[in-house]
Amino acid sequence: MTEKANYPYWRVIIGFTLCPAAVALLIVSTMFLFSLFTGQAFSDGWEVFGGFFAIASIAALTALYLFGVPAFLLSLIYVWIKLRKSLWAYLLTFFAGGGGAQAWALLPVAGSEAGLFEFPGAFILGAISSLIMAFIALPSRLEDSSASG
Repeated sequence: MTEKANYPYWRVIIGFTLCPAAVALLIVSTMFLFSLFTGQAFSDGWEVFGGFFAIASIAALTALYLFGVPAFLLSLIYVWIKLRKSLWAYLLTFFAGGGGAQAWALLPVAGSEAGLFEFPGAFILGAISSLIMAFIALPSRLEDSSASG
């Protein structure tokens, strides 16, 4: 009974649901840093910093729009089985996150034989972001209370 009360449902649901937005922010940040260090950044401060925040916000919202549904559904499954930090949980989130992202990208769109869009990196981005979120959002393993007597 205390296990149910102590499980961080909202932290797990929100964390895994935001995985697509985190990937988008990482990609935009990497592009921004690359442009700064290679000297390809614009000379106007608004274009560099204001544009970065605008593009980062749009990218995160677009990623949630495109991949938020499978991320949310997977987070509900993780909460339902009450995943905790373990090798099994890390492997499950890695393959489920990658598989969910890839399957969602390949779903056929109404009136077309092609998928939503063809993005070959969907599996690896979904898998790695889910694995990182598992390290952050999943609670620690329960101690065996019967062993302590």
